[in-house]
Amino acid sequence: MQLSILFWNIWLDNQINSQKSQQKLLDGLGCIIEKYQPDCIGLNEVMQHVESSAPFVLDFLKGLGYKNNYYAPASPFSDDWLIGSSLSSRLALDSITDIPISTDSSAKRKGYKGYSIKAITTKVILPNNEKIGLVIAHPLCLYPHNLINHYQGTSSLRRLLQTAAFSENTIIGGDFNEPSFMPRSFKNTTSEILNFKTGTLRYPTWRHKALHMTPLRSNLDQVYWTKKGSIQLTNFEIIDSDISDHRPVLAIFEV
Repeated sequence: MQLSILFWNIWLDNQINSQKSQQKLLDGLGCIIEKYQPDCIGLNEVMQHVESSAPFVLDFLKGLGYKNNYYAPASPFSDDWLIGSSLSSRLALDSITDIPISTDSSAKRKGYKGYSIKAITTKVILPNNEKIGLVIAHPLCLYPHNLINHYQGTSSLRRLLQTAAFSENTIIGGDFNEPSFMPRSFKNTTSEILNFKTGTLRYPTWRHKALHMTPLRSNLDQVYWTKKGSIQLTNFEIIDSDISDHRPVLAIFEV
């Protein structure tokens, strides 16, 4: 039995700049779903207008058959917009929730105090009733004022993946805001318990402002799965797209 998951930072600029950019994002997301048919979709930088009951991206996914949707806003991005992560699934989910992993120091610098960066945790229920742990993460970016809280976030995720509930048969993915060679990176500090996959030097997951020709590029979007358990990665693909500064990442597991 297989479980396919699409991870993508859809870029806040696409959602708050104009209706044209919003539609371009939805059209591109729809084409990716039509081609790859992922069971679950984990998104970062999902924007929700304060006057809306849900992000417009999740309303769109619900119309495509992703009946189980969850949004975890981190904090206000502005007086008009909330920013956070989301999970959408065609499969049933058990005990879905969000957990604070660090202080949101970026929001605090804007005057929005008391907010936290959150990760989404759940158990995906397969057709044979087996449950697979799934975590959608987006630790803070590596600005100097964020460094302490970035490491606070990755340490929280590491502790989560050492708990009884998520230490076995669990997948975690998203924009980790870390190049894999970085000292004290999440990859390096979890190498004993997690397998790891990301893009390549020639085909990275992130490019500055989505430009193809730019020296600023890195593999910030990453997928991990526990070494303990039976899940195995059978296919991994960085999907070509210029809609966001991040490329979508597709991971397919045999479970």
